[in-house]
Amino acid sequence: MNETVLKAYGWENIKLAHDFYEVDYLSENDRVRYTISPDARKEVLKRLLKLNHETHEQEVKARPVHKRKKQKETKSRCIRTTNEVLLKTHINYKKINIYSSKGFKFDIRQKLFKS
Repeated sequence: MNETVLKAYGWENIKLAHDFYEVDYLSENDRVRYTISPDARKEVLKRLLKLNHETHEQEVKARPVHKRKKQKETKSRCIRTTNEVLLKTHINYKKINIYSSKGFKFDIRQKLFKS
């Protein structure tokens, strides 16, 4: 099956040299596998990476280029800021800033109840 895949890609010049090899990407107590040689594995991965980059370049070149239309700067009822809404409703709110562990800032508004 491996030989058939190599032929499909046109890579018949890679010698797979199947045998039992210790592979470093498995756990220490179970590293021996019947597989292709480490040199063949590196060559196959190198060619697949190159093929991936070539395919990506072709896809990028084939994409149509779209120009974005300028949006009108209108102030509709849906786009009002939270502060405008709060001022018009006359409700008292307390603004709380919360920072995440990655430094993102969250504005939280807490309604203040009068007792």
